[in-house]
Amino acid sequence: MRSAVYLYRTGRLQAAQQGFVYLALLLFLAMYGAMTASVVAAGANIGRRAAEEELLFVGQQFRNAIQSYYESGAGGRRYPVSLDELLVDKRTPGVHRHLRKVFTDPLTGNEDWGLVRTPDGVGIVGVYSKAAGAPVKVDGFTAEWAAFQGAAKYSDWVFAYVPRAANRVGAGTTPAPVLQPGVRAR
Repeated sequence: MRSAVYLYRTGRLQAAQQGFVYLALLLFLAMYGAMTASVVAAGANIGRRAAEEELLFVGQQFRNAIQSYYESGAGGRRYPVSLDELLVDKRTPGVHRHLRKVFTDPLTGNEDWGLVRTPDGVGIVGVYSKAAGAPVKVDGFTAEWAAFQGAAKYSDWVFAYVPRAANRVGAGTTPAPVLQPGVRAR
């Protein structure tokens, strides 16, 4: 076995120490990269959850606006033909707004909503997000959104207004919409 003095004089001890420092640096960088990746993934998950909460709020706004439009119709109840009709209701004199603006979808970033229409294809009963992927939130919904429990995709989160009377046979002239997942009669 060689002495430490011999290794020091020949430079082999210094080379061995440099190899150890290099190995320790590589190990540190690998751990730092793994921690950074987990923080980024957690941040993306937090951002997705926030977007889902905003989607629940915006969906509620659309549903309330559709309900308001349907129930305040002069000359008969009907659903809006376009989302723009929720902004300015021209069925009555004066300015009547059911919605201040057509919201952007918090998950896609645009105003291109999926529309749930009446069986005749004219009226809009509700909206849903066209975002791809599965929701992070799958349980813990309020009673109002209990139908969203275990949804496999965002398009299962349907925000619609269907009056109870429309679900009974022979209830008026408005055709009863076909209920989709996430839609409950109110």
